[in-house]
Amino acid sequence: ICVDASSPLVGFLNEIDNLEESGKRLKTIYNISLDSLENCQIFYLSNEEPNLLDERLKLLEKKPILTISSIDEFAKKGGMIEFYISKNKVRMRVNLVSLRESKIFISSKVLKLMSIARQ
Repeated sequence: ICVDASSPLVGFLNEIDNLEESGKRLKTIYNISLDSLENCQIFYLSNEEPNLLDERLKLLEKKPILTISSIDEFAKKGGMIEFYISKNKVRMRVNLVSLRESKIFISSKVLKLMSIARQ
């Protein structure tokens, strides 16, 4: 997982860093340079930097890197999964076009939990 060090997720990610599941180790990389993205499978875009969103999504376009954020309208702008609050619950919105172009597949069971973003 690649993430900006300014992200509010840092504390949580520190707790699960190096966690092993199904023979694979979770590694968190902070403040990765955008030319080193091949080391990422998941890239969390912090809502601390919404002004960089378009630039980063353009660099990540069609790469097999799952993009996640809680930036407002993230999925509509080309991000893959957006977290948002609705009725005091965390919800997810997915951009199926971005997933398909990046050749990332999510199980239909997980997709049923998400709403679809329209670009």
